[in-house]
Amino acid sequence: MFIIGLTGGIASGKSTVSKILAEQGAIILDADAVARTLSMPNEAGWKLFVEHFGSAVLLENQCLDRAKIGQLVFADDKEREWVNNMMHPQIKEELLRRLARLQAENAKVVVLDIPLFFETKWDAFVNTVWVVYVNEKIQVERLMKRNNLSEKLARQRIASQISLKEKVKQADFVINNTENIESTRQQVVAAWEKIWKEKIEQ
Repeated sequence: MFIIGLTGGIASGKSTVSKILAEQGAIILDADAVARTLSMPNEAGWKLFVEHFGSAVLLENQCLDRAKIGQLVFADDKEREWVNNMMHPQIKEELLRRLARLQAENAKVVVLDIPLFFETKWDAFVNTVWVVYVNEKIQVERLMKRNNLSEKLARQRIASQISLKEKVKQADFVINNTENIESTRQQVVAAWEKIWKEKIEQ
């Protein structure tokens, strides 16, 4: 089984690249989706948040108020560290469980879509690392629009991660998502075909 580690910065366009890779035949394991599952009412992650923050982070339907939690953790380094220390081991355990199952099913290519790929040290589990890049101006604009944030808050969230420039230095492939979707698609397909020819078909 060949494993692609896919990462980037917040609002850089990882989901777009994941969709294109899925179209090529890759199986996508999305760390954010796993985190959302773990955070559903009465699941392990949900219990951790409620025990730590109290009922103030719950909506009327008892789901976690992700916007409120975001405000709390991105404004306080200690709270963000707590979330990372509590949630990332659970997310990693579940992703590794799913990888093992796919390995047993003889899956050909799996993409690990992980925002904090380098921060949570996934390097040893993958065959190649792809980074989705956008310039900072576009990243800020996209995040402001997507999450309805002020420029100050958008920059605060971007600054909470390793910079995209640093991630690019550690990448085997860089997908520049600064332009249009067709440009991004061409880069992804070209990288996929190169990987398939040189690594997977052998």
